[in-house]
Amino acid sequence: MTLQSLAVVLAGGFLGPRRGVAAMGLYLAAAAVGLPVLSDGRSGIEALTGPTAGYLAGFVLAAWASGEAGRRGGLKRPVAGIALLSAAHLVILLPGAAWLAHSLAPSVTFAAGILPFLPGALLKSAAGWVILSAWNRSVYDR
Repeated sequence: MTLQSLAVVLAGGFLGPRRGVAAMGLYLAAAAVGLPVLSDGRSGIEALTGPTAGYLAGFVLAAWASGEAGRRGGLKRPVAGIALLSAAHLVILLPGAAWLAHSLAPSVTFAAGILPFLPGALLKSAAGWVILSAWNRSVYDR
């Protein structure tokens, strides 16, 4: 489990939908030009077009989704906030699995490309809500 998807939903939650998307675009651009910012220090066009390309595309969508959820006030309450951040994690997993489906059987795609990541996604969604909530309290309670 990496903390990349936590960083993605936090980027959207902290920066809002437009700036969150811009941050993810900058992150992917850094990877494209060779900076070792992806998991396992990977970078380059090969990393952006390889088996994890769908997940990386999902980063952009998930930053928008979490930013939009925050903008609309959906992250204020714990159950709704964790659910919305979990949905943002699914926005990463679904394009990732769809990309993997080009080279794997559908049952294998779900078993390898989505299912193992669900517990971590839920944990990271809860952690993300706690972090965003604490940040909002510290900023607005001054």
